[in-house]
Amino acid sequence: MKPFYQNEYQTLYQGDAREVLPILEPQSVDMIMTSPPFYGLRKYDGEPVVWDSVDGCQHEWGKSLFEHDSLRFRGQHSTVGSNANPEIHMGKVNSAGNFCLKCHAWRGMLGLEPTPELYIKHLCDIFDLCKRVLKPTGVLFVNIDDSYAGSWGDSGHRPERDGIAGTQRGKNTQWLPRQGHPLEVPPTARVNIPAKSLIGIPERFVLEMLNRGWIRRSTIIWYKGNPMPESVKDRFTSDFEYLYLFSQQGDYYFEQQFEPHKDPEDDLRRIRQARENRLKRKANDASKDMSYLETWSIKEPQINPLGRNKRCVWKINTKPYKHAHFATYPPELCETPIMAGCPVGGTVLDPFSGSGTTLEVALKLGRKSIGIDISQKYCKLAMKRPAQLGVSL
Repeated sequence: MKPFYQNEYQTLYQGDAREVLPILEPQSVDMIMTSPPFYGLRKYDGEPVVWDSVDGCQHEWGKSLFEHDSLRFRGQHSTVGSNANPEIHMGKVNSAGNFCLKCHAWRGMLGLEPTPELYIKHLCDIFDLCKRVLKPTGVLFVNIDDSYAGSWGDSGHRPERDGIAGTQRGKNTQWLPRQGHPLEVPPTARVNIPAKSLIGIPERFVLEMLNRGWIRRSTIIWYKGNPMPESVKDRFTSDFEYLYLFSQQGDYYFEQQFEPHKDPEDDLRRIRQARENRLKRKANDASKDMSYLETWSIKEPQINPLGRNKRCVWKINTKPYKHAHFATYPPELCETPIMAGCPVGGTVLDPFSGSGTTLEVALKLGRKSIGIDISQKYCKLAMKRPAQLGVSL
């Protein structure tokens, strides 16, 4: 496959990540920084693709498929409970894409799957393909957020209300299109979860990644200092997203990152206290060399002039993006992961590169990058990024 754009520092492919990843050189990437399409929040630019296809099947696409059959086919179990709606789970489910009535393949866009289980499977299948191109010592950073059952996020759909304190009718409510948007029931309206409840996408994703052999090293909270205002009155305004750090093995590349000491004197007091506690514990161990302990105990503790080890809550404001892409994360969110997970001169991969934020930051920090996106429109936007840095390519 020919790159959509390539220079000495950057390579950008337009296509399905499942088709591009197999053609990349094995173990050629130092780290991955990405944010995949979130579940049921919006329609991204791009054409539907086929998932879970059986080789040789002459697909016969239908508009619906029994949900319990589709889950059983994939070795998964339906989560039908005592409060489940039988019309949803034993009847036919309208899909944002289409199922093949022969092999049960699904045709649609990542993030618009009819069930959370299918979305998680597709997403983790792509990260499985990433293992081949990621060095054994490489790390993976994934930014992901949750979705509400019965919600259509930013895609321009609004449920009909029953007029009682703004309460939604439930997951079988009638959905009305906003101007300029087609009438389509969102995938979050079909999940076996009560309307208005968080679906638990990040938790489901992490558990499946662990099942597939990834090691979760950190759960980072991206705290947004300027969150988008919400009109809700019966819950708290969401002002954070998750950023997960995964590795493939216990020994991996990681450049320690620091943040300023908030209170140097308090940090120094904590160091002294920790040292005193350690001395007390070791003084009771007769096997220890006491002369070493005596020498070590008289040394005056000092705080690291570089700062303290960076914490897991990062306050980063969202940034506006003037072009037609509605899900860009701020460049600052990429900086620490890239500095920590990729050596200078190394290569960063983003299999959902969108408008190219990861590629832009990698270039700024002296790293090479590979981007993949299924949308030609977004690839064209990504090509404009280097010029914004004042870098001559």
